[in-house]
Amino acid sequence: MLISEYKRTCKQCGKIWFSLVSRENRMKSDIRGYDYTSCFMILFDQYAASSQYDQTKNQVSTNLQFLRKCPICGSINYIEEIITHNVQ
Repeated sequence: MLISEYKRTCKQCGKIWFSLVSRENRMKSDIRGYDYTSCFMILFDQYAASSQYDQTKNQVSTNLQFLRKCPICGSINYIEEIITHNVQ
């Protein structure tokens, strides 16, 4: 089985960190899904439910931003490449 990871190298401090491509893609997909669901809820005047979806979407977005920051210095200035591993 193949897995792919982002290998990120911070341009500020040189720290290298990894993040699963599938995890980040799932998070991006979730954010798009929350956009559609929130619009649907607003159309039917369900503001409380819409507000909850917006909060959840914001949390997923925050988590995605966290994965893209250097864990040492917090910089978002990095070099990125995709590394693929064969896992048995």
